[in-house]
Amino acid sequence: YGKEITESLIEHLKSYNINIISGLAFGIDIIAHRKAIVERMPTFAVLGSGLLHIYPKQHQKELDEMMELGGVISEFPPETPPLKFHFPKRNRIIAGISSCTLLIESKAKGGGIITAKLASSYNRDVFAVPGNINNPSSAGCNNLIQQHEAIPLTCANQLIQEIKMEKVHINTISLPIMEQKTTLSKNEKIIVDTIIKYQALHIDALNQHVEIDFYTLLGLLTKLEMEGIVSKNPGNIYKINTLT
Repeated sequence: YGKEITESLIEHLKSYNINIISGLAFGIDIIAHRKAIVERMPTFAVLGSGLLHIYPKQHQKELDEMMELGGVISEFPPETPPLKFHFPKRNRIIAGISSCTLLIESKAKGGGIITAKLASSYNRDVFAVPGNINNPSSAGCNNLIQQHEAIPLTCANQLIQEIKMEKVHINTISLPIMEQKTTLSKNEKIIVDTIIKYQALHIDALNQHVEIDFYTLLGLLTKLEMEGIVSKNPGNIYKINTLT
């Protein structure tokens, strides 16, 4: 049930300007990350460990793939192991950087409930998918709804309308921008072509693709922003300015 709902929601949201943020954990977390990767949507993992101790190790492949369009976030030093008390702590970051929190499945107690309550305390919208009252995996969602701590979510369109999502404009690069490409330097053309190819890129992923010194890249991106060719979006995601 949770897998079906997660994949269906992301399928409906793929044409909108949205980032999928989760914790790389087993269950709904990794299902959401994987579906976002398949749909070429930006997805970010917030870790409860340092970058040299990815947990769970089985999800290293997905983490590597999400670096192309999203990224990984950790407040811990690289050598920090995945300790139990780190995970509730990292949930405050997930709640804090997200415009809304969606709980698809959760037992009565767990990390998802912690994240939802933190999001509510940050004055963020919290949504929960109603589930079978006899299924323990839906108890947390049903409890939040019953206690009026979450908005019951019944379809993707409801989420789109509630948080006023905007559609992503794909392959509609404006004519003035295309004309300006002829006056760009070699490195600027590489940057623009790479962003066009992937539609949107986190600065770290862009740096990997273009193989330009990071500080040189920052300077060129600033120049391209000032010329109105690229735009910097929340989360250090760069996009080409498009026709609206």
